[in-house]
Parts: sequence; C-alpha cells; structure tokens
Amino acid sequence: MTLALPPAGEHTVDGRRTRCRISGDGPPVVLLHGIGRTLDDFTALHPALARDHLVLAGPSGRPGEQS
Repeated sequence: MTLALPPAGEHTVDGRRTRCRISGDGPPVVLLHGIGRTLDDFTALHPALARDHLVLAGPSGRPGEQS
C-alpha cells in the first residue's frame, strides 16, 4: 500500500512563518531537518510513519533554516 505525501503548508509559530507537513493519526512523531536540508529529506519516511502515527515534519527552528 502506498500513501500519497501530503502537501507542505505554511504555519506561523511565535511570529515566524515556517513550512511543515502534517499527516497521519496516532502517537506523534516529529521529523526535524537541519541547516541546508529540506522536507524532501523525509519523502520516503513520512508516508510510512503516517500509517500509524501523527507525523509533523519541518525545520528545527534554528536561525537561517528554511523548509
């Protein structure tokens, strides 16, 4: 079974806009990418985890990071 990767959405957290991807249902799992990386790093992992978990993927929030 293949699950489609959900689109990334923009959210404002503490006054900062950030891109993140949220999907699934169950115990939460947080995927954080680092400087120079993107949400694309989780393309294969995100849908697999979302079968049994609520998956939240985005930047770690350090200055200079982009999604």
